[in-house]
Amino acid sequence: MHSNEGGTWFPIFSRSLNGWEVETVQCFLSRLQDKAVVVEEEDKLLWAATKSGSFSIKSLYSILEVGRVEPFPSNGVWNAWVPPKLSFFAWEASWGKVLTLDQLQRRGWVLANRCSLCYAHEESIDHILLHCEKARVL
Repeated sequence: MHSNEGGTWFPIFSRSLNGWEVETVQCFLSRLQDKAVVVEEEDKLLWAATKSGSFSIKSLYSILEVGRVEPFPSNGVWNAWVPPKLSFFAWEASWGKVLTLDQLQRRGWVLANRCSLCYAHEESIDHILLHCEKARVL
């Protein structure tokens, strides 16, 4: 793919596009529309998440955190006053990794899924920590 003197991109595809690919290619080309190739400069990698263009773990983490509804309260969980067992449980629960019956089923276990406290709903971390009436009493 290259641009001519007028700045228009002319993509050359090795095959015809499938119908489901057209919108993605159009979006890609619209992003390229205002970009120009500088022939005199050697290609280089730039990390768009930092002003310097250099990659950092901190910048990657900030990009990943944008997708979360709420930032993880790491200062409250990973705290010297919180027992490590509780910190790890909170961390696992926030990522949906506590081995509740629904998680075991997703991993291939064949089990009946009922909350062992209320027997009314399927067992999941959300149910146990937020919705189960019996767990609230505990």
